[in-house]
Parts: sequence; structure tokens; C-alpha cells
Amino acid sequence: MTVPPRWLRLIALVAVVLASATCFVTLKAALEQAPPLRLVALRLLIGGAMLLALFPVMGIRLVPSRDLWPWIIVLGIAVTAFAYGTMAISLGFTGAGIASVLGNSQPLLAVALGVWLLGERLTRMRLLALLLGLVGVVLVAFPATSEMAVGGQIGPLLALASSVGLVTASLIVKHVGPGVSRLMLAAWPLVLSSVPLFLLSLALEPDPKITWSLQFISLLLFLGICIFQRT
Repeated sequence: MTVPPRWLRLIALVAVVLASATCFVTLKAALEQAPPLRLVALRLLIGGAMLLALFPVMGIRLVPSRDLWPWIIVLGIAVTAFAYGTMAISLGFTGAGIASVLGNSQPLLAVALGVWLLGERLTRMRLLALLLGLVGVVLVAFPATSEMAVGGQIGPLLALASSVGLVTASLIVKHVGPGVSRLMLAAWPLVLSSVPLFLLSLALEPDPKITWSLQFISLLLFLGICIFQRT
């Protein structure tokens, strides 16, 4: 029995939503067994390596062309490391629920920035979806953030900064053009982004104290796979 393409797209959409919803909860649990910078560095390295392993199967050249390296370096060091680093650190200051709402608000930011920077057309339906999404984010986040002291708002702000970083990555990928493999612009930045995070971890987390249990390894692999839904 052949599954209709529409149902395949629906199944893929549900899988992406579930991965996004569980990502922050899983990340919060993994942070109990590893410091944030070291955890994120491992996550990005594993996720990038998994994607690179698919290149020979999909007929994609492993090494990017020379003209792509500047974009890959910007995506990896300046964007991806920042986005996923702030994502993990935010969970040390706020709950997984608030971080998930703000950290996954990039579709709303993408619409707004796409209209502003790329000149995309803002239709009535897009405007309505944008307004409803913004109202939803405010209704979920405001009660929690309004009860915090000023110092306690760093967590939600970091989660929002993570979302801005991911949106910036999406805009860069769109700017580079449709002729370039999206997997190429996803895998190599993930691998490269682990380097500055490992270096920062060595400087700021000299005693990482990682608990290499079966549970932690399972959480780490799941987090690596969850990166795929953002590529």
C-alpha cells in the first residue's frame, strides 16, 4: 500500500512538531548530567556527523566548494554556536516550558524579518498568523516573566536570543541560494560550531563532570537527531 504524499507531509510535520516540543525537556534532563557548553558541543558534533554520513548515500560531495566556506564559517561559528549555546544556557535560568515557547518562536521572527530584509509579501493570512502567534507567545511567557526579578529574566532572553540566531541562519541559507545543498549548509556548520563551544567549555568548564550513563547517551543521541528537524 502506497502512502499518499499529502499524508507523508503530514506525518513529517507531526514528527517535527513532536521533536520541537520534546527538545527542551530532553535538553533540560541532559543538563543534569553534563555542563551546558560541553553538552551542546557534543550534540552539534554528533548531529553534524550524522548528516555528513548521509552525503555518500545521497550523492552529495563531502567537501564544500571554496566559495561556500565563508558562509559555512559564518553559519557555524557566529550563528549556530550562538543559537544552540544560548539555548542550553537559558535552561539554567528558566523552565523548559518557557524556554521552549520562546526558543521555538523563530517562525514568527522569520516572517517578520523576511518582510523587512528580503522584501517578502505579507499577505492577510500571514499577517493574521503572525499576530495570533505573537499573542500566543505573550500569553504563555508573560505570566512567568512578569513574576521574576530582573536577574531572573536572563533565561527567557537567552531563549529568545537562540531563536533569533536560528532565524538568522535560515535567512543566510536562503540568501546563499537554492542551487546549494541545504544539507551541505547544515552539516558542516554543525561540525564547525562544536569547535568554539569545546574551547569555551575548556576555559569556563575545566571540570565538566559528565555522567556517561546509558540514559545520558540516549538523551545525547536524541538531541543530535532533533537537530535534523531544524535543517
